[in-house]
Amino acid sequence: MIKASSWTEVQPTRIVGRISIRQGNGKRKKDQNKLKTPFNKWKPIEIMLALLFLVAPFYYHAHIGGTGLRLPNNIMVWIVANIIGWYSLYLFATRAKLSLPKYFRYIIAFPILATISGFISGVDNPIEWLFRLLFIWCGLLFFIGLFQHKLTQGRIDRLLFIIVISALMQACVGIIQMSFNELPIWFPSSQAQSPYGMFQQINNQATYQVTALIIAIFLITRPYITKGAIWKRITILVFFALTAFIISYSGSRIALLAVLIALPFAIKGRWQLLNKNKQLAIASAIFVMIGVGLGQSGLGNASDKMAKIADGYSASARLGIYAVSIDLIKEKPLFGHGIGNFRYKWQYEKADFYKKHPDAHLIDQYVTHPHNELLFWMIEGGVVAVAGIFILIAGILLSIKGKNRHRSGIYLALLIPIAIHTQVELPFYISSLHWFLALFLLFVLMKANTKEHQLNLSFVALQVIKLFSVVMFVIGTAFLMHSFWVNKELSKKNTTVAEVSKTSSNPYFYDIVESMQMKSILSHAFKSHAIEDIELFTHWAESFLPKEPSAQLFIFLAMAYQELDKRAEMCRTIKVGQSIYPNDKSLIDGVANCNK
Repeated sequence: MIKASSWTEVQPTRIVGRISIRQGNGKRKKDQNKLKTPFNKWKPIEIMLALLFLVAPFYYHAHIGGTGLRLPNNIMVWIVANIIGWYSLYLFATRAKLSLPKYFRYIIAFPILATISGFISGVDNPIEWLFRLLFIWCGLLFFIGLFQHKLTQGRIDRLLFIIVISALMQACVGIIQMSFNELPIWFPSSQAQSPYGMFQQINNQATYQVTALIIAIFLITRPYITKGAIWKRITILVFFALTAFIISYSGSRIALLAVLIALPFAIKGRWQLLNKNKQLAIASAIFVMIGVGLGQSGLGNASDKMAKIADGYSASARLGIYAVSIDLIKEKPLFGHGIGNFRYKWQYEKADFYKKHPDAHLIDQYVTHPHNELLFWMIEGGVVAVAGIFILIAGILLSIKGKNRHRSGIYLALLIPIAIHTQVELPFYISSLHWFLALFLLFVLMKANTKEHQLNLSFVALQVIKLFSVVMFVIGTAFLMHSFWVNKELSKKNTTVAEVSKTSSNPYFYDIVESMQMKSILSHAFKSHAIEDIELFTHWAESFLPKEPSAQLFIFLAMAYQELDKRAEMCRTIKVGQSIYPNDKSLIDGVANCNK
């Protein structure tokens, strides 16, 4: 009886215990499912970022070349970024809570100081001034917007993996460009069968690949890859091989420098975690070596030619650009010469430099950027604007300093490739994708120290913000779609003056269209001896030279004066042009003719 009663008293407790354990396990599974289901369900922001990196950059049609919105895939990238920015602002208004990183005041210093400097130094070229500032402020809107969506680390890892896939696709496009002489019309043309990808500039392709390489090193230490489906690991390994091949084959010294600086930080920061995943880490290293080997072997027989293409300007040409730029900075060090005035000021400073240094050998081409972002802002915005850049850098370094040893090194490595690239070229102006990639990586770096601010805004104020975000979204999308149409119209062959005129309503393309239109009018005027049209061109060209002081425009203006039998004006124009472009044969012959 005692045993029985013991059994009857104790056994139910065990049963209850077992039931409670089972219920606990069931609850734990339910909780895990709750966590798993939202992760499997993509948020709208994730879909939009996937479109930004996987779809928008791969649009192409023949175009007139240049930078910014003159490149069609940049327009597509901006369309998606425009949606992200204003959607995020609308989301903020629905919650009345604003999430910001800890060192946000450091980040916003550059936009504010650049704008102040731009106002004080003057607005000689309002269109370029406006779009340069819009470029920065819309980038800031995109950056702030990312913090409003409360992305978990798992979701961020998935987005980083999307960037790796994006780079893998760019590498595949590059390999196709290398392999075929004739490509479909929806592929960008490739000089010397160079693996440009969709960027149409080898250093931009190489920098994008190096950045994705560092991202991939980070991902092979993350559960999203190490514990994920096998196809993810296979994709990463294929990526390592192809990206190493593209970087090696490209001959880009910028990419090589970025690898040499960033890779040690990345490996040191993740070394302990790489050791825990030795098989994947070793396999990754093997695939990288295979890619490098192929890039340097028979497949890379064009490496010498590629090396010349890769860096664009030679080291001596860049030094010459820097020397002229420094003289220009000395003239107006505090607030600079004004946003949008670089092209005009630099070309004429180049003429003064030749007078002081007659034996100097400077670049012959028309320079639109000093190939160094700090110099560019120092010239146009002065110490005030550059101070904003250094404050921004301080904020980034403080954010990195607050990370643990596993993350600080890899986060620094993520930013190094593009940061180095900005000091020798102009990646953000050629590729908007690089701009938004840099902003997204900055978000990844700063996300951990995010603070949510409850804003006591009235119902009316929140509704106004919502309305404002919708209106600006519509205006921004309409402008970008119109820019896309203009870009396509200008790219058509045998476009008439009347057809070009239809596109002049777009503010971004206004100066470009005006220049094309007036040069076309001059060409027809020469054929028909239309003196009035030639005189119209001379008046226009004299006023347009500050916006486009190119050798071509000096020659056209001199030809127009010659046709009008205005020898003094012709010789003046030729001599000014030849002082800026001393090696241009047409201008040299013109000066010789004037001196007879």
